[in-house]
Amino acid sequence: MLSERRDPVSNGAELAPQIFVEPWSSDYGSPMQIDSDQEAANKSELIEEEGFSFVQPANLERFPVAFIDGVRRQECWLSQYREGRSIPGITGSYATGAVLSHANEPPTYGDERMERVVIWSSGLTGPLPPISGGWSWRTVSTAESGPIAPMHKLQQLMQRAESDLAASLAEQGYLVVLDGTLWYALHHDTMNIAGYIKTHHVRLLPEVEAARLPSLPTGYRTTLFRTDPGRYACYLRLTDRGPYAPPMAGIVRLEFSGSLPLGDARALADRFCSFLPMYAGVAHADPRAPQNLQPIGALEKRLRHLLGDPRLAERAARDAVAALKMAGVPHAT
Repeated sequence: MLSERRDPVSNGAELAPQIFVEPWSSDYGSPMQIDSDQEAANKSELIEEEGFSFVQPANLERFPVAFIDGVRRQECWLSQYREGRSIPGITGSYATGAVLSHANEPPTYGDERMERVVIWSSGLTGPLPPISGGWSWRTVSTAESGPIAPMHKLQQLMQRAESDLAASLAEQGYLVVLDGTLWYALHHDTMNIAGYIKTHHVRLLPEVEAARLPSLPTGYRTTLFRTDPGRYACYLRLTDRGPYAPPMAGIVRLEFSGSLPLGDARALADRFCSFLPMYAGVAHADPRAPQNLQPIGALEKRLRHLLGDPRLAERAARDAVAALKMAGVPHAT
């Protein structure tokens, strides 16, 4: 990320641009993916009486906390031929789970769930037979067409499973940190759930307020704003950005249910923002530190292990298609 400044004593002569290094590994891209060459629309509504400002959350009583995430994996490309058309499909898997944290107790894993699916686009169906070794697939169909439609559906299945798990743990009294947007969880009672967004794709704040955001102090949050009628949001700086990191390093966005009264939403934002910096990722253990929280990073690794060897998963899908042909079925129907 580049920024330019002018020397106040050089009659406006431009100095060399400031150059920064993203803390994230290049394998994961940049957490700041806003196209600065495009004029951003004002996508939020500032709603607090004091306007846009920075808030230091109070130290509040700790509640049990649940960190929720999911992983997904496409495992084999499939196709059906119908009336001269090739209809794409995939086999894939997804897993969801939680890290549960209680005061004065070590964190534990919980509620891990994994499912394998065969997904067809354009409204088609077509089951695959189970294969020895415990391989089986639930058949799913999406009305969308096109080569990426099955992958899109797999993402939706994972996100819905995450939101269902978030609702279940919130009902049990946990404060729930849902890795990703809150959008899929809004069909649940989202009183104790916060969406946690670590990558910035759109400039949500108006230009003047967005320009102030890099000066957000460590451990502080912004006042709340609305991204749409269904959601409140605020920004939080988890850690110091370091001497070579860009100005937005270490800043994440939190989302809360827009159905809450403003006072309750403020209290919920304070509660989450008061403890999240303690879980910030560390560079020697996570290439997406500090935004990728330590419990989320550990959970991702565990869930990927739960999915098993991708080569064996692809071979099982090929064996299932071969079993169809041996049974005299030319393709799934």
